[in-house]
Amino acid sequence: MNLSKLLAAALFTLALTACGGGGGAATGPAPPDNSTTTGTPAPTSASSNTFKISLSGGVAANAIKGIQFEIDIPDGFTLRSNPATGETLAGVVTTASSLDAAQPSVASIFSTTSGVSLWSFGLITGTGIGSGALATLTCDPVPGYATPSASAFAVRNVKAVDGNAAVIPGVQVTVQAASP
Repeated sequence: MNLSKLLAAALFTLALTACGGGGGAATGPAPPDNSTTTGTPAPTSASSNTFKISLSGGVAANAIKGIQFEIDIPDGFTLRSNPATGETLAGVVTTASSLDAAQPSVASIFSTTSGVSLWSFGLITGTGIGSGALATLTCDPVPGYATPSASAFAVRNVKAVDGNAAVIPGVQVTVQAASP
């Protein structure tokens, strides 16, 4: 399967998975509308919180040609995104500098459905990636909530594939607070 077909399939799958949403009721104050319809970078402030997203699971270097996953964003955080498309704004998600040579294509969607906030992430590259740093995620705190810790994020639906679109088992995604 060539790279363009794999990219199209991965982004299509990401779009489909981002459309759903879990049930559950939100508690606490409603999140503010931190979105904008422009492509301007999401401003960060001293109150923004940055988290490191990493891959593990004994994956060989350059084995992963595509990965997608979802992370439940805990009550107390929101992501700046385009309200019409859900795409996160520039600066909200930054791929790790170690991936620069891999020239990844990234899709990043934020949605809130039935009070559940969900970040869907997809990445594809022709040269491949392995275990280690993947990206940083910048979250804005919601007034009236206590600031959640990294352990409050729930990762789900992780799917990593090789160059033939075969699933690579055992890949894990972790969320850690970034050092100030």
